[in-house]
Amino acid sequence: AFWRAVTNDGGADTGTETVSTSAIAASTRYVLTIDATSSSSITFYVNGTLIATHATNVPTATTALGCTCLARDTAGGADKLLSISSICYETN
Repeated sequence: AFWRAVTNDGGADTGTETVSTSAIAASTRYVLTIDATSSSSITFYVNGTLIATHATNVPTATTALGCTCLARDTAGGADKLLSISSICYETN
């Protein structure tokens, strides 16, 4: 029921996960932003509001990055729908 921000540098550990206090509301559009422009931390935003900053398990500048989008049913209830309208990558 809450947003989760996750980073993983590909090491042996499970990475870093932050569970936000921002609840996910049904039938609501969200803009999710991940800012990885810093070499020492990654910031996560929901509708422009900062929900997490990770400075551990951050990939290096030469690590190939990918994107995973999923809806995880942690409470075991009704079907979930995840609709993605666009994914934009910007590089320097």
